[in-house]
Amino acid sequence: VGARYDVTDELEDDTLRTKIAGLYLTWMANPFARLSIGVLRSSSDIAVRDDVTRVLVEFNLGAGTNPSKPFWLE
Repeated sequence: VGARYDVTDELEDDTLRTKIAGLYLTWMANPFARLSIGVLRSSSDIAVRDDVTRVLVEFNLGAGTNPSKPFWLE
């Protein structure tokens, strides 16, 4: 489980600001397979970026020479 919060200002006009908040959930099926799902929500002074919701799905599969388990479990 993870969370993220970003605040960015535009280079051309620093009065324009975009804020993005997100939540992530990761499931490790085994040491070589990982599934992550995330939801990001943005609010912005720029109309095209305001009230945008994104859903992210990522599957990672490791092949080749790998450690038997992730380094943070050691």
